[in-house]
Amino acid sequence: MTIRALSALLLFSLSLPAAAASLEASDPGERFARPAVSVSVARPSTDRAANRARLLDALQAYAVAADFPQNDDTPGGRQLYFLDSDGRACAVAHLMIQSGRLADVQSIAATNNSVKVTTRTRGAIAEWIRTSGFTVAEIMMIQEPDGYGYMGPGVVEPAAVVNADAARIQLRLLSVVKRLREANTRQTAGLSAS
Repeated sequence: MTIRALSALLLFSLSLPAAAASLEASDPGERFARPAVSVSVARPSTDRAANRARLLDALQAYAVAADFPQNDDTPGGRQLYFLDSDGRACAVAHLMIQSGRLADVQSIAATNNSVKVTTRTRGAIAEWIRTSGFTVAEIMMIQEPDGYGYMGPGVVEPAAVVNADAARIQLRLLSVVKRLREANTRQTAGLSAS
């Protein structure tokens, strides 16, 4: 199955809860196990709620596009990569760019391109998180935990390896989007019951 066909199937599954539930149930061994992070959605301000909704849409589109960064620096390894040499951003950097913070993303990439956003308690990332509508725990779920494979000069990965890696990342991100949207729904239901 091609990445495009897989993307269409997953996007359709996200829009139909029953189909999405059967997709998750068909995942033997929970290969894409959920991180041990509870999702709690604080009652965001109207601006933060609007940002969150817009950024969840952007994250879903990013996942469907499956144009993820490549590790340019660590031969034979995987590492977090904020922004690669071709301008492809990781999910968190992509969301920051969608929030109008391209200069911050470029600055972070120039100083610490393998930044793990959960280790940053100050600076541009923390500032962005405060206005994004997401919690730090949710950003932890969004950031790719395994990093990206090495695709530096002279390295040619077999297409099957590249496609499998992209599909793995795509599935994980679409699962995260689904969980975050479900958290929104639970919060909305709780607010209307109050």
